[in-house]
Amino acid sequence: MLLFPKTQETVTPAQEAQVIKRLHQILKNADLEKTTVKNIQKQLEADLGFKLHERKQFIRDEVTRASPPTLSVSLFSPLSFSLSFCLSSRL
Repeated sequence: MLLFPKTQETVTPAQEAQVIKRLHQILKNADLEKTTVKNIQKQLEADLGFKLHERKQFIRDEVTRASPPTLSVSLFSPLSFSLSFCLSSRL
């Protein structure tokens, strides 16, 4: 007698389509500045009723694609020097 149902190890093609559709719905409404991949994965698992541990990298990649790019300028980069020179020369 099993106390817990056996968990499904692989995601079927039909489930894969459900995952993609629901993931994109979640990402449309998510605040990507505050949420985590783990929280999105938990939401997907709760909504769809099956575990997605084997799809974590796929979920992470989709979240990364949906996130707006950030501009990172090093203090020592040529762009940073040019910006600071332009700003200081106006003073």
